[in-house]
Amino acid sequence: MSILTWFRKQFLLLLMSRFSIPRDVFRFAYKRYANDKYALISPSIKPLTYSELKERMLTLLTVLTNKASLRKGDYLFTLLPEGSEYILAMLACFESGIILVNIPRNAGKELLLHVMDKVEIREDRNYCFLYDRRAGEESSQLLKEIVPQISLLSFDVIDEEFNNIVTNSKKSKSDFYQYSSNVINPDDWYSLGFTSGTTSVPKCLSANHGLFILSLTLTIRNVELGPVSFSSPPIDKSKLDPSIDPEKINEVSLVGIPTNGAGSGMVIPTLISGGALLIPSEFTAEEFLKLIPKYKVTRLFTTPSLLIDLLDSPNIDKVDLSSLTNIIYGTELMPVGKLEEALARFGPILQQGYGSAEVLPPVSMLSTTNHLLESNTIDENGKYRWAPRSVLSSVGIVVPQVQVVIADDDDKVLEWTDKSKPPPIGNILVKSPTQFKGYIKNQEMTEKTLKGGWLHIGDVGYLREGRLYVLGRRADVIERRINSSASSISTNNNHDDNDDTTKTTSSTTHTTYPRLVEEIIHDHPAIKETAYVQVSEEKAVMAISLRHGRKADIVNDEEKKKALCEELMLFLTEKKVPQEDLPNSIHIFDGDLPRSQLAKVLKREVRVYLQQSSSVTK
Repeated sequence: MSILTWFRKQFLLLLMSRFSIPRDVFRFAYKRYANDKYALISPSIKPLTYSELKERMLTLLTVLTNKASLRKGDYLFTLLPEGSEYILAMLACFESGIILVNIPRNAGKELLLHVMDKVEIREDRNYCFLYDRRAGEESSQLLKEIVPQISLLSFDVIDEEFNNIVTNSKKSKSDFYQYSSNVINPDDWYSLGFTSGTTSVPKCLSANHGLFILSLTLTIRNVELGPVSFSSPPIDKSKLDPSIDPEKINEVSLVGIPTNGAGSGMVIPTLISGGALLIPSEFTAEEFLKLIPKYKVTRLFTTPSLLIDLLDSPNIDKVDLSSLTNIIYGTELMPVGKLEEALARFGPILQQGYGSAEVLPPVSMLSTTNHLLESNTIDENGKYRWAPRSVLSSVGIVVPQVQVVIADDDDKVLEWTDKSKPPPIGNILVKSPTQFKGYIKNQEMTEKTLKGGWLHIGDVGYLREGRLYVLGRRADVIERRINSSASSISTNNNHDDNDDTTKTTSSTTHTTYPRLVEEIIHDHPAIKETAYVQVSEEKAVMAISLRHGRKADIVNDEEKKKALCEELMLFLTEKKVPQEDLPNSIHIFDGDLPRSQLAKVLKREVRVYLQQSSSVTK
């Protein structure tokens, strides 16, 4: 670590020690960067400086306070575009102590009832639903049925409502730009959130204000920081979007995950450093390829699925991506073959952190340096030499402030005592200062998840020399019944004279960790994404989507599909996948595999589709 890097880290840690809640960070940023820097950029609005962002946030807070009578501890339900509107709602709740609850898009009455069941409806509390007219009208009426006292507020009338307040008041407009006087403690609830639901019905959990400060502080302690830059790099104005003043650009972070999910994790670190949050109009690779050169994006935070979409785009070679200096990928496991492809494409600028809804990052970190060989990082031709797959397949080194152990189903810790054998695989248990306190109104699941003081994160994997290897969700492990036949001499005197043997059948249960097979098939050039799932006691199917170069030629031709499936099965066999771990069949999806709103493959939906399908490719 250079001296400048060390000083930069110490300065940030000293700065973080002054803050106890996120509101402290944002007030610091509003004052420090004021009108000098952009804070928020979105295709739907003009770029906002830090002062303008503060005014917009306080405008919203004023309307929520005056129109919906929301106070600290009241609930704000939102169904908003994952753009500037949601960021403003977040900031208003951080500022005031109002509790934020995001309503999933396309939520029907059953899911809304599930959400509202987790909220304590009381007569002495106020509730408001802030929504986008284009998507929230139906949900607004359903919520009104469930909670009659709820206030309904469409976001597109916020400015109009605020102007009415100012017009009808004797106060000046500046009087409404006052910070909240509410006292907020680190343990106070900031939000009610829900797990991603990739394997089951989303579970509800709370997040308090202090947790975000703790998570960021731990990240700063363990992340690799580049040396501090005392002057911004020169920007080619001719290539920058005309709406942008280059003097107000520092760093631009493209939030490539919806902000109502993991994307919100970019808000505090970006604003504390004077950077600009760039919120896309849609979370697609093509949108990213349009925005990166337009706004000279320096940092991208996205999911493995969207990063694979980028690599697969036919337009990637047509776009200047040279402004990127850092790509953070997370929320799901990244196939090693695709990670190597990303490294070859973008260079040594990738990093990942491991965490979940139940424990904020960092649990472990795979830094940019960890993606390179420890020595001789550049070959004789001046090209980078990447770390071996034994490193890239991990989620990095467990950070010193966190404990991780591998345990069996009885919570007995599995020690790796015999180094001549592979380390034992088991359930990943975590102890971290950033872990949650429990699920809302689900004591049974809370006790199960936090049994013995350890967070049972729901993933399986193993530890090797300080590195954590995640093999996927415990619920996705394949436990397949395998039948075997044996012949024995019959002892029945009445047996058929032509058959002096009796065939007996025995069955055993074999465990397959899907990721170990998925990683191998990812090396085939036709594969874009995979989901290896169990569909019955005896059957497991490998679902795949295809790279764009193979898709058009195959998806409408059943004979070519069949031939590719046979080719892939042979490929797995030649790669020495044990017979008992091979899929019973392979199914080719015509498009992408089903994904959640947070851009993660939904194995649960893949499994249900295949169970209901009568045309699984053999």
